[in-house]
Amino acid sequence: MKIWHLSASNLDYWALQTLPWNRGATANEFVVIAECEAQARALACISADEAENQSSAHQSPWLYPRLTSCTELLASGDARVILRNVENS
Repeated sequence: MKIWHLSASNLDYWALQTLPWNRGATANEFVVIAECEAQARALACISADEAENQSSAHQSPWLYPRLTSCTELLASGDARVILRNVENS
């Protein structure tokens, strides 16, 4: 298994909101454990659907590399924060 970081960074987050299948989306980033990128994207899609109470019938941006990034996280490299969850009230 590998650890994957998926992000809406390839497309402005607010532009992502305007896509017809993604109205009202709240998830713009995931960290998942999966065998491969395809499985990581599928898990993010399922998780986004559950969080947003949508069916898998819509086409999730998490399945498309031109809309979202999916990068394997490696222990090598510089020290960094991978994910920060901030809730605004």
